Amino acid sequence: MTYLPTDRSDEVATKGDIARLESRFDRLELRFDGLDGHITQMYETVIEQQKFYSRTTVWSMVGLTAIFSLVVTLFG
Repeated sequence: MTYLPTDRSDEVATKGDIARLESRFDRLELRFDGLDGHITQMYETVIEQQKFYSRTTVWSMVGLTAIFSLVVTLFG
């Protein structure tokens, strides 16, 4: 009991204080939900770009190997 405040009634939270905090928490939660959607969309975009660039690199290497092989065959 010695640790409880004795005469500090100005530091006690009211129901209105709690309601305002809950309202702010609800608004923050909505913002975070929106951010989650944006982050998921960005992640999916990055994955698609990575797949595209990987395929492009592989097919470029295949093409260059074919051209090099043809040049070696014709002039080698």
